[in-house]
Amino acid sequence: MAAKKTRSSRSWISRRGFLKGTGALLVVTFGGATYRVLQQHAWTGPSGAAWEPWNATLAGGTNPQLNCVAAAILAANPHNTQPWLFRVAKDRIDIFADAVRNLGDFDAMRREMRLGLGCALENLVLAARANGFAPAVSYVPDGQNPDHVACVKLNNGDKTVDDRFKAIPLRHTNRYAYDKARKIDDAARGRMKAVVDDPETRLLLWDSDSSEGRAFHDLTLDATMTLIGDRQVTSDSQRWIRARWDEIQEHRDGVTLFTSGATRTIQVLASMTPEPSEEQSNAYWLKFTRDLHLATASLFGAILVRELYDSEITLRAGRIWQRLHLEATNMGLAMQPLNQALELIDLDKERKRDSATAKQFESFAGGGGWRPTFAFRAGYPLESAPPSPRRSLSDVLLHDG
Repeated sequence: MAAKKTRSSRSWISRRGFLKGTGALLVVTFGGATYRVLQQHAWTGPSGAAWEPWNATLAGGTNPQLNCVAAAILAANPHNTQPWLFRVAKDRIDIFADAVRNLGDFDAMRREMRLGLGCALENLVLAARANGFAPAVSYVPDGQNPDHVACVKLNNGDKTVDDRFKAIPLRHTNRYAYDKARKIDDAARGRMKAVVDDPETRLLLWDSDSSEGRAFHDLTLDATMTLIGDRQVTSDSQRWIRARWDEIQEHRDGVTLFTSGATRTIQVLASMTPEPSEEQSNAYWLKFTRDLHLATASLFGAILVRELYDSEITLRAGRIWQRLHLEATNMGLAMQPLNQALELIDLDKERKRDSATAKQFESFAGGGGWRPTFAFRAGYPLESAPPSPRRSLSDVLLHDG
């Protein structure tokens, strides 16, 4: 009897030791995961120096020229590479491409870089008017330096603060789900089309369930899978993924988990694990493109030009996209670029391949010599989009000498 009691006691002690050890392991594991969540700010969201530019003064104050640059750096741009530099004088601001901030083979012809610079130019022009200037734009003013993309003369003028200028700090790329059942009516579409006042550009809009919309859906999905299968493309894209909080604060650019379209729950769970591999990032991109971005859009659109790789026309098309996104922001609409098919067309050109994608896209884009340079989705958002990190003025200003 005593022996049985001893074995029972030992068994109970053994179980207690096991549970104690397991509990300690759970505490350590959960504690470590919680620490990573807190370290990555997954619960609190974007905050800190990397997001301060969104709160900058854009009009008034003692330095209206810097106000203009502060507005310019809040513009849309590919993968949040922020490929711009500015040289400021009393009567002019020059914009340069920061050529090292490119997407490699993901933007094989550097066309998307030029589109992003056009977006910055549009913000700068709007801010110039709001600060009492009458801006005059010269495109690619230095024939010897293609990276000198624009010069904006700051002539004296009347202060004009319009609704698009007011939307600059409110505009964010929204990668969340949209309300597909809620259609964008003719009045809103009319306002979108009215922003296109450049004869070198054209805007097309397609219902997502129309024949053109379905063709765009399939082409975009096919292009995404092709790009994912290209190791150089995905490697060039991966280097702009900012997975860690300290990395975001250091670089203040790139694509973050906050702006990926992942729900807050997924953000918290993802912050508990090591940063994703290139293969995992590709799988997420494909899944989000198929199940979220394409599946929930009520409207697709494209900006078309006749000269696809002309620097000035590409800059002007970028201005149209920025203007369109600001107008959409004022209407309560969400927007997101969906340029995979166009990125594949550029890659085919750079590698001197015949592009079936280009022929397919042009077949439902109207023809007539017009070629797509920017594609997007639009709809009413189910969630608000957070801001992306931005570099400071000191990071983007050039000084003579």
